[in-house]
Amino acid sequence: MTLKIALGQLLVESGHPSVNVQKMKNMIAQAKEDGVDIIVFPQMCVGGYFLADKWYSSEWRKELLFYNEEIAGCSDGIGVVWGNIYEENNIVFDAGYYAHNQEITYIQPKQNLQQTGVYNDGRYLTSQASNCAFVFEKDRQQHILGIVVGDDLYNDKVMERLVACDYILHIESKPWTLDDENKKDERVATLLPKVYSVNAAGMQNTGKNIVMFDGKSCVYEKGIRVCTLRDDFAEEYAVCDYYDHSKKYKLLNCLVRAIQEFDRQIMGYNPKWIIGLSGGLDSSVTAALLTMALGSERVCGYNLATKYNSQKTKDNAQNEADALGIKIRNGYISDIHKATTETMHIYGYNDEQMPTLVHENIQARIRGNVLSTFSQIENGVIMNNGNKIEVALGYATLYGDSIGAMSPLGDLTKVQLFELSRQINMKFEKEIIPERLLPVVTENELLWEMAPSAELKDNQYDPMKWFYHDWLISKLTDSKCNVEDIMESYLDGSLLQSEVGRWIKHYHLDEPKAFIDDLEWVLRQMRIAIFKRIQMPPIVMVTNSAYGSNHLEIQGTWDVTRRYQELKEKILAM
Repeated sequence: MTLKIALGQLLVESGHPSVNVQKMKNMIAQAKEDGVDIIVFPQMCVGGYFLADKWYSSEWRKELLFYNEEIAGCSDGIGVVWGNIYEENNIVFDAGYYAHNQEITYIQPKQNLQQTGVYNDGRYLTSQASNCAFVFEKDRQQHILGIVVGDDLYNDKVMERLVACDYILHIESKPWTLDDENKKDERVATLLPKVYSVNAAGMQNTGKNIVMFDGKSCVYEKGIRVCTLRDDFAEEYAVCDYYDHSKKYKLLNCLVRAIQEFDRQIMGYNPKWIIGLSGGLDSSVTAALLTMALGSERVCGYNLATKYNSQKTKDNAQNEADALGIKIRNGYISDIHKATTETMHIYGYNDEQMPTLVHENIQARIRGNVLSTFSQIENGVIMNNGNKIEVALGYATLYGDSIGAMSPLGDLTKVQLFELSRQINMKFEKEIIPERLLPVVTENELLWEMAPSAELKDNQYDPMKWFYHDWLISKLTDSKCNVEDIMESYLDGSLLQSEVGRWIKHYHLDEPKAFIDDLEWVLRQMRIAIFKRIQMPPIVMVTNSAYGSNHLEIQGTWDVTRRYQELKEKILAM
């Protein structure tokens, strides 16, 4: 005889245990109607996982622990498994709870704390080893069940204790990233017991990152996934169901859901969202995401043109606004720019002798200032448009285009935005993102009708080497990769033979001095832009190398390693 187990894929709202527990009660009531034996909820589902130093509050912890008895009180005639803190002698654990017939009969502390990326468990929690198993009896037949909390699933010593179990109940709050899409499938493929793995859904945040949970709760039999709940970042209750989701739109769904949940949970008053709609790719994508998430009535676009903006760019902004049905206001910032240069004269500066960059940044900061004013008039908030490459290289003026309440694109490379743009157009079944902003890639060429440009001076084009710099910065922000590894692969020829090698050749970086000059330019730009990144809005995390809580930085300079210097000399001598 098998057990009937339900999955409660909960959209966990950080800091709102009353809301979370009420949703759990509703699902428990449904499970009873469905004749379920056990219902399983995610890790830390009572109060949320990412609560930072709120965990230090003894009164807050008491509040969370209070709800354990409320949940247990609903367990008459059904087993309930959920995640919450457990406290003993002022020592706090991340734990899985099991209650049956209105009594908590088993508590499983997490055995291995997470200390990488967005996780900072060791600051607040303690680990504790235990046997992980308990017995559930049905019709005089005993079933051995094990509770596994979070990343304990990937610890061999923990899992060795569960080989005799009939069922493994895995509770987790695992943020989704592009890097780890199939990690759990690969791990569970080695396990024989039936595994019920329940993940959180929705959004939480670490302060510097918006963290998305896709759900994708699963059931496995003999290592094969036989049931999957929805993986579109939404809540679901199911006894067993299977959704054959296309991963094609997973990233797009993540960004749309992130905006929706940030707006609902953090803003909470249905503000207008203010966006500088320049007619370039980044703002075009952001405007589309905002409209998909919140509807056209809540999006206000502003085209803040300068004398350098082309008519094509201004047409892009107007055409997209028309296609999305959002309101756009068109105007110029030339008079404010002129007033700023006149103010410089009052203070004894000759604007004609100033570097061009000064005038570029004046225009960018004016835009930030004007958007902030519009935001107050509309009782709204500003959306940041920057992508990961701009964030990395500091290609965003502080207090200009670096402003905003959140940054949906800050963990996406420009190349990823090309594909995302095409997906958006497919979703709308018409041209939303102007096709002339997207490159045509042939075997030997990269062709642009409108190459990326800030349009802050005549004949300006972005200095990035697209496709190559996208790859390079992704590598340089990956904690598993050292710059010396990249140099080594260039030296032995394997880098030129790899997929990115075509772009190295395209930009003539197969010439050793050009390669080193470009690499050091990227490293220098990344280093001097740290102070800007620290002041960026919270970035939606979609990789394991997102700036913010996942990719930590200090301000300052550092020496190159001896290995770096040795490899540089060898490359230049090639």
